[in-house]
Amino acid sequence: MYLRIIKQLVSIFIIALACIMLGFSFDPMIPQAQADTNSTTLTSQLPNNVGILNTGKSYFYDFAWRTFVALNWPSDCAGNPLEDKKIGEAPYAPRIWESYLLPDEAFSNNPKNKKDLGCVRNTTESNSDPKAGSEIAQRLVPEVTLRFTEFGDSDQIISLLLGSAGALVDKQGNYVINEIRINPAESSQIKDNQWYDVANLQGFNDQDNPFNFVCSEPDKDGQAANGKVCKSRSSNGAMEIKAAWRVFDQRNSEQEKAQYFTTKRKLSVINEANSTHTLQEIEVGLIGFHIMQKTNNNGWIWSTFEHIGNAPNCDSLSLVNDTTSYTLYNPQCQGENCKTNHLYAEKPYLWGDKAPYAVTTNGKHQIPSQICRKLNLSGNKDLIEINRVWQNQLENSVWQSYQLIGSQWLLKPEVPYSDTIREIVPGDSRNSLVNVTLEPYQQENTSCIQCHTFAKLGGKKNSPKADFSFLMLDENLVKQLSNQTAK
Repeated sequence: MYLRIIKQLVSIFIIALACIMLGFSFDPMIPQAQADTNSTTLTSQLPNNVGILNTGKSYFYDFAWRTFVALNWPSDCAGNPLEDKKIGEAPYAPRIWESYLLPDEAFSNNPKNKKDLGCVRNTTESNSDPKAGSEIAQRLVPEVTLRFTEFGDSDQIISLLLGSAGALVDKQGNYVINEIRINPAESSQIKDNQWYDVANLQGFNDQDNPFNFVCSEPDKDGQAANGKVCKSRSSNGAMEIKAAWRVFDQRNSEQEKAQYFTTKRKLSVINEANSTHTLQEIEVGLIGFHIMQKTNNNGWIWSTFEHIGNAPNCDSLSLVNDTTSYTLYNPQCQGENCKTNHLYAEKPYLWGDKAPYAVTTNGKHQIPSQICRKLNLSGNKDLIEINRVWQNQLENSVWQSYQLIGSQWLLKPEVPYSDTIREIVPGDSRNSLVNVTLEPYQQENTSCIQCHTFAKLGGKKNSPKADFSFLMLDENLVKQLSNQTAK
């Protein structure tokens, strides 16, 4: 079954429903992940390539962790790294990736390709040098719109929806909310080429003029990728990030919240079904982080992270203690609404006036999801080892509570991709890669590469491929053109 074209931008980007087994392959065996000292050094420097593959060593997992650390490095109000701080310090500072544009900001004729975070500094310290030494006292709390129609769709800026699968409701009865960010390399390419204008997408075709996002620069001693992969390059290639957040309310203790990277979001909630509009500020904790990064030597690399407290493995539920606390699974659940990985939430999805916020018509509370992980990570010794190495590096910070779930890449990115030229063994768990915060209801035989091959320019079935990016699929993006050019 092919992915359905979804109206809303965010829903499209995080679509993962009903991915069929396609002709892709990626190397299921990761070499022993004994990273050297340099690779596990905590730094704000984003890696641009995995490394030269002719050495016979692949460090994709290590590359994923280095990217995760750099993106979550504390930043100043302009999104520049605080070099006098480390990732586990400056808890009130924004993260590097929070300065990246939201999709609706990237697909506009506004020339900016980075956000001014406008955060507040601690006035008790010297601010003679605004980039050095001064602790960030408060993160920006941006106002974002959460618009619900009678069909349950949400606004482009922030979303409750997971493709067409439906909303995810945590154990406490709050929606898991999602947001997307686009790094400056990709957003500047969109703006420079005016790809928000459908007329500027007409010349692409899969044969002699494929659509391509910018790659990273090749390694010093490496070989640049084929021109079909990299028509243009920047220091870091195109990057798209999906972040999933749990909502904290008065029931959560400070001790519990201290296990998460937390921030605040100001929601402008519009419930069109009952014509209400409210403004709420909520505290949220990061539970999912998905990175799609275009390198030079390996093309796109997908890496996905989760908080270690999200959900248990499906094949070990009998071993889960009743007192164990998970965000997406309640071991004490009893009765008819305890089926695992089942969508219970009903449309229309509405946001309540007080916690728990997940409600539907007439203020009826949504039934919490019972999520467990189909992909058992315990058999991947290399993944366990690289997670151990990096979590030890991040000891005594909230970041040690996060784990890499896996990475995927194309063996031959220079070969124009299609639906049939690469093979995957059906049912082989090594080919699956699912983040339970983003694809909780479709964990069987699906992966990042499988889903992203469906991305087409403008959302038409016979349109040219969109270089694996669902952002280019939504017709609502190019509809902005008529609004902008008319002004």
